[in-house]
Amino acid sequence: AKRYESINLVGVLFGLTSCIAMHGISKASWLILSCMIAYKFRKLAPRLFRKPSFVWSVASLSFAAIAKLERNHTSAPMLAASGRIDSTGSLILDGIYGNTSFHIFRASRYVVLRVVDYYLSSATAVDQNATDDNMLLFLHYVFFAPLFQCGPL
Repeated sequence: AKRYESINLVGVLFGLTSCIAMHGISKASWLILSCMIAYKFRKLAPRLFRKPSFVWSVASLSFAAIAKLERNHTSAPMLAASGRIDSTGSLILDGIYGNTSFHIFRASRYVVLRVVDYYLSSATAVDQNATDDNMLLFLHYVFFAPLFQCGPL
């Protein structure tokens, strides 16, 4: 059990580091915080999060919020046409992908899908005790490092 905890910790560190490096501290922090809040809400109402209709409803609202945030961060029509968002030009704030079309909002859509997949696989597990997890396991699954570099593989 200790070995798996250390593997999960390494996975979480790689995933969070990749997210911050690729998309910057300012843009990655809200995504990390929202995933931690989603995990806490699941712990408060585990039976509710086992219902696929509820999970997909929350995911739909998440997609709508991400689309709104993306529109708010696209000031010029040329940026919108090219799929880019506003950036400060700072590597620390915007990350390596600050001026590219694979920005934090596109990566966050994949994170929502990973959260949905995690919740639905937990809901359909035969042994519900096997799905009692911790935040480390959740973050290890959701923040899969290559996800922030090029999308789903």
